[in-house]
Amino acid sequence: MSKFQFRAKMRALVVAKQAALERMGNNAVQYFKVDTFDKTAFDGQKWKERKVQDQSRQMLVKTGRMRQDIRVTERGMNHRRVGTTVPYAKYHNEGTDRLPQRKFIGASRWLYRRNGVEILRALKSVFK
Repeated sequence: MSKFQFRAKMRALVVAKQAALERMGNNAVQYFKVDTFDKTAFDGQKWKERKVQDQSRQMLVKTGRMRQDIRVTERGMNHRRVGTTVPYAKYHNEGTDRLPQRKFIGASRWLYRRNGVEILRALKSVFK
C-alpha cells in the first residue's frame, strides 16, 4: 500500500467513524424514546405496573416532556452521549424509596449489538 493510499484510507476512516457515531447516537435516541416507551420495558425487562390502572395514557407519559427531551446531548470525536435534561427523569429511571424504577435509558445489550453492526458497516465501507 503506497503512502497516498494509506492517508486516503485514514481520511476515509475518520469520515466513516463520524458517520457511524452519528448513526449510533440516532439508534440510541430511537431505542430510548420510542422502543422502551412503546414496549413499557427496557432491554427485555418489563416496567412495574402502576398501582392505579390508567389506560388513558402511556406509562411514564403525562405531558410527553420527558420522552420528547431524549436526544444526543454531547458529541465528541469518539462518542455520543444520549440523555435528557428533564429533572425528574432520573427518579423514574433509577427509582426512589417511593417510586419504582422504570428504566428507560442506559446501557443496553440490544444497543451494543446494533452499534456493533454500525461499526462493522463503517469498517467495511473503508476497507472493501
